[in-house]
Amino acid sequence: MKNKLIILFIFSILILANIIVYKITAINQEQRINAILNSISDQLQTHYELQIHHQTLVADSAYQSAIRNNKAMSILKQAVTASPQERVHLRKELYELLIGEYHILQMQGVLQYQFNFKDNRTFLRLHKPSKFGDDLTKIRYSYTYVNKEHKIVRGLEQGKTTHGFRNVYPIFDENNNYLCAMEISYSSNLLQKMLNDISKIHTHFIVNKKVIDVKVWKRDDFVSTYQQSDENKDYMVTQIKDHSNYEHFEYHANILDQFKELISQKIAKNEKFNFYTIYDNKTYIVSFYPIKNIKEQKTIAWLVAYETNDSINSIINYTIYIRVLSFIIFCIIAYFIYWNILQKQILKVKVKKKTKELEEINQNLEEKISLEVEKNKQTQQQLFKSEKMASMGEMIGNIAHQWRQPLSVISTGATGLILQKEYDNLTDEKLINTCKIIDENAQYLSKTIDDFRDFIKGDKKAVSFNLQDTINSFIHLIDTSIRNHTINIILDIDKNIQLENHPNELIQCLINIYNNARDILKNKDMKRYIFISTVNLDDTIVIRIKDNAGGIKEDILSKIFEPYFTTKHKSQGTGLGLHMTYNLIVHGMKGAIEVKNVNYSYEKNKYYGAEFIITLPKRLK
Repeated sequence: MKNKLIILFIFSILILANIIVYKITAINQEQRINAILNSISDQLQTHYELQIHHQTLVADSAYQSAIRNNKAMSILKQAVTASPQERVHLRKELYELLIGEYHILQMQGVLQYQFNFKDNRTFLRLHKPSKFGDDLTKIRYSYTYVNKEHKIVRGLEQGKTTHGFRNVYPIFDENNNYLCAMEISYSSNLLQKMLNDISKIHTHFIVNKKVIDVKVWKRDDFVSTYQQSDENKDYMVTQIKDHSNYEHFEYHANILDQFKELISQKIAKNEKFNFYTIYDNKTYIVSFYPIKNIKEQKTIAWLVAYETNDSINSIINYTIYIRVLSFIIFCIIAYFIYWNILQKQILKVKVKKKTKELEEINQNLEEKISLEVEKNKQTQQQLFKSEKMASMGEMIGNIAHQWRQPLSVISTGATGLILQKEYDNLTDEKLINTCKIIDENAQYLSKTIDDFRDFIKGDKKAVSFNLQDTINSFIHLIDTSIRNHTINIILDIDKNIQLENHPNELIQCLINIYNNARDILKNKDMKRYIFISTVNLDDTIVIRIKDNAGGIKEDILSKIFEPYFTTKHKSQGTGLGLHMTYNLIVHGMKGAIEVKNVNYSYEKNKYYGAEFIITLPKRLK
């Protein structure tokens, strides 16, 4: 039963892992394919805009050439006010003047080159000179706009027989009087041909049925016809020579067969879009770019590009490869997991059997270990006590030295009072001053006794104390040692730090750190310093003690808090001073201590030494 549950669990994990891989690869595939689709769509837009820009440059050049042609401008000026009979001669004269330039423009793709008066009637079509005088008001918005607003207009527009990309310009005489409108236009067929021949992008130009009449527009190098578009039922496609009639459109109809609904939905949004499909073992990307008309800026045509792309097929194959490979790897991992679980079960039985055999041995061994640990604990406690007794012995010697001077002062003062009294030389002023001196020294002796008593009483209960007072007590206890070894204590103490902790244990730690620094400094022939500073933080305080004794060797820096580690001769140290300091701060006072070597400056001199950093909580929890 247990094995069945394990198999079910592993199988579930295997399925979940493969689902995750499937989702991740699907997202990755979609992102990479979308990047390709976006790139192709942007390329189509760029090629379209480049072609339109080229057409615009050519049209602008033709317009500039016309308005700079004084003869042509003179003819147009005369034609504005001429009679119909006079216009016949002026039209012929203008045609003969510009026909050569029109032929050059034809070589650059221009189809229509014509002039219309401000009443929207045609004066001259260089592409069809026999047709003139017709009113285009209801047919060509571009002429109505330019003749009224006297501004250039460009874009796609339907004409009498077909659509075209129009460039319509206002023409003025030398006195800035408006004369007529001039048109330079291109067929959409030219756009398709340029994209097919130059950009190598196979394109269809489809136009909404509502804006065209199905007629033939002939040109020297190709014939353009409208026929039903396979892209969408509401659009007609213009056919050029590159489209081989039925076979061509049937092939593309098969490519689009399953995307008709998608295309209809996207076309309704009037935004560029594309998609990919696999047909005839090739991956096709079909891109749609919207083209708006001049009047309403409404999409009336689409540029549809068909391109093959091997990268998408590679991405799809790579995704399949990753999924299959992941499935195989997960199966192998699942097998090894199951095999390891079985081995662990077998091993567990063996271990259980061995455990029973070892339990009796372990029980006896645990008792022996407990006895040895207890003995070691007692030994360490005894060594701690010895270390503290050693400190106490040293301080007793310090106190003895400290007491000599005040006792001598008290004795001298008392003896002096007696002698002055015997010789009747004792005045009230001398009596009061001598008594004050005796009292001050007695108070000093009392303070020394209090500090020593507080240090040795060993009270384990946390009490509230002022950090500055505790550090002053520590300095008072080592005062004789400081003077005997000519050590300068430099203090930077915050007066307002209040703690609830163990002040006596802190003094013991400070003494241990001081003793280590003193033992090194006393052998140094230089000015000796110990710096003590405090920092008051939100919930903690930091005490820094540093010396100028030259630092601790890097290879032993990490060992100095270990028990029994000492650099002194065995007769001079137990190696427990700093270990005891570490235990008192970390375990007793719930703080932290670290040591490092530092470079620093004091009174424009540079020093190098060890720095102990003690961090304590302001209140024990």
